[in-house]
Amino acid sequence: MTGRILSFILSILLTLLGWVPGVIHACLVVNDYQAERRH
Repeated sequence: MTGRILSFILSILLTLLGWVPGVIHACLVVNDYQAERRH
């Protein structure tokens, strides 16, 4: 759970720097979460 909170905070910080890095990081987090659920 802690890793998800840190990922959320990192996504917010990247979004503040520009929406493109934030969106890319969010997509990576969602993809990782879905891969984790499959296994």
